[in-house]
Amino acid sequence: MMSVELKKFFAVALAALSAVSCGPKVHSIGQQTIQFVKSILGDKESPEYMILKSYDPLQHDAAIYVIGDQSSCAFVSNELKNSDDRDNIDGVLGPDRLPDFAGETIAVLADAANGSYDSLVISGKTEVLRELTVRTMLKAVDTLCFLSPFDDVGLGHKSAAKMVVIASPAASAYGYFDVDSLLRASSCRLPVVSPMSKAMEQIVVRDGMTVAVITSKERADAGIYLEICGNAALKSGFTSVKCVVAAPSGKTSSLAEFLDFYIEEGNESPVDALLVDDMVIDSSEYEDEVGKIRSVMNAEYLKYSEFLSPDFRIVRSAPIIREECYRILRERNLFTHKVAFPKEESYLNIQRNGISDIMSNIIIEYNSKYLSK
Repeated sequence: MMSVELKKFFAVALAALSAVSCGPKVHSIGQQTIQFVKSILGDKESPEYMILKSYDPLQHDAAIYVIGDQSSCAFVSNELKNSDDRDNIDGVLGPDRLPDFAGETIAVLADAANGSYDSLVISGKTEVLRELTVRTMLKAVDTLCFLSPFDDVGLGHKSAAKMVVIASPAASAYGYFDVDSLLRASSCRLPVVSPMSKAMEQIVVRDGMTVAVITSKERADAGIYLEICGNAALKSGFTSVKCVVAAPSGKTSSLAEFLDFYIEEGNESPVDALLVDDMVIDSSEYEDEVGKIRSVMNAEYLKYSEFLSPDFRIVRSAPIIREECYRILRERNLFTHKVAFPKEESYLNIQRNGISDIMSNIIIEYNSKYLSK
């Protein structure tokens, strides 16, 4: 029987813990992209193909676009604006009191029309999410912007994009493949960052691993991280990576409580890595707990030692978001090199005149009256 404390701590709808082999969850090698992508590639005179061809890989003053649902965009843009992991002169690790993305424009393109992307997955609308992710990427690259749902011309002002960051893990799980396929097939060099995909690729380094993920109840219910783990395993040719996903009931959680639950469910293999979804979980005490588990001086933690592999590590999503964006901008020499605090621009993806079809969604300059409730 599960203790009352554990029931409270891991309060999720899908039995609180999902443990499956990633093998059956991944896409097959011959995965097909969506029809929308095929239609763009089949018509090089289409407006969408022209948008891709308009991308200028040398335009340093263009913006870093953050796309996804509202909550995911807010988290990722905040991480980029406040990042100070490196010295801005030589890129060496260590803060220098100047934001890493100094002089950059961080453009938030939040979706106010389609609700939570996690909810789209739960409701079985993954095909909609795939197309929505591609369409939003194209809108980020395009400079077309409207003032309101009643603007038929596009009288707004919008920066071009030099990079796109997919903020939502759900969009990473179900839309990144299609975005990547479109860009590769059209020879468009736009860098698109999928932080959660990158995090999982860094974690899944060998077959037979056990990967744990602690995230929100909604994301656990949706199985998003099972999909992302499966994609990472497939990319490396692995077939027996085990992914365990759980959700605590509050903003803070304990590694010991997670391991109690893990053991209670009958799991025997040691956990090799733990991915923490920073957007929903405060993991500030996890590292201290690992030290206590490794030590022979803490009797109450000794029972956990065999459930952490010798090379067990904790991976947080937030540092990877910052690291991957910084790496790409530096490698491609896309930084503006201006000494100024990052500037933020805000846009919304909204329905036009109440039409729910994603084909009719438009981008407007930020206006709180159009925010989803």
